[in-house]
Amino acid sequence: MPSPLDQTFDAVLAAVTGEGGRIILAEDDQGRAIVSNFPATLPMFFKTFGALNGQVEGLITPYERLTFADLDALSDKLALALVARGVRKGDRVAIAMKNCAAWVVSYMAIAKCGGIATLMNGWWREAELDHAFKLTEPVLTIADAPRAQRIAGLDDDWKVETIDIYKPVEEAMGKMLSGDHSDISLPDVGPDDDATILFTSGSTGDAKGALSTHRQVTTGVYAYATSLMCLLGVMQSQGREPANPPKTLLSVPLFHVTGEVPVMLNSFVIGRGMVLMDKWDPGEALKLIEEEKITYFVGVPTMSL
Repeated sequence: MPSPLDQTFDAVLAAVTGEGGRIILAEDDQGRAIVSNFPATLPMFFKTFGALNGQVEGLITPYERLTFADLDALSDKLALALVARGVRKGDRVAIAMKNCAAWVVSYMAIAKCGGIATLMNGWWREAELDHAFKLTEPVLTIADAPRAQRIAGLDDDWKVETIDIYKPVEEAMGKMLSGDHSDISLPDVGPDDDATILFTSGSTGDAKGALSTHRQVTTGVYAYATSLMCLLGVMQSQGREPANPPKTLLSVPLFHVTGEVPVMLNSFVIGRGMVLMDKWDPGEALKLIEEEKITYFVGVPTMSL
């Protein structure tokens, strides 16, 4: 028998996704469930939620505090710069960095220029990197110095742009952002165009590249966002209001789906600031939770040990 909390959640879910609700559910031409009133591609996703939550601090690092509007504007500039460098729609562009502002801006820009964001595991050594690069053949890799050094040791000559991630992002990516790209236009991107490649764990063999379309990525994000809208409704039914604006600790790797979808992308939808950690440290996490008034924490059980 459903508990009172289950019944409340179900009632809120029905209100959120029912007639007049914030989420309009539909089916695509293959019968798959979609959210029809939210953007179906990442470029439009970033443009829409970057505007709706534009003045909210979206990313907080030791070096700067960037609003969602800042992130949208910086990634627009980088997307044009990538096209100027020869990146074409459907090209794989790899990201090989620890968590940093440049990682987030690079991901956004790759999506906006029609590339496929190829998320390299930051913990990989040369053998794993060699396999992933040969599998996906990225036309360009945006890397921090340690990852760039490992890539330089591979047999093939891959094109790498090395970023100093210990600076404000506009300074760190200054070389890539420089130049006048006003005569360049970005390609049209559709829901069924490929958007990302993430890698499996490789625990039983070589890691496999998992390809996702824009529709698949955004639909995954909206599933999480719907759950949080329901949680908000449950809290309000109990007379409780959440902290505004909300903040989350970004302490899991962005190259993993957990960091990418429920933490990073979902934060754009709900206007939730991300307080970035480039490496997990429990003491530092507690300090940031107190100082930044963190309201969300996403992690794995071993992080609490």
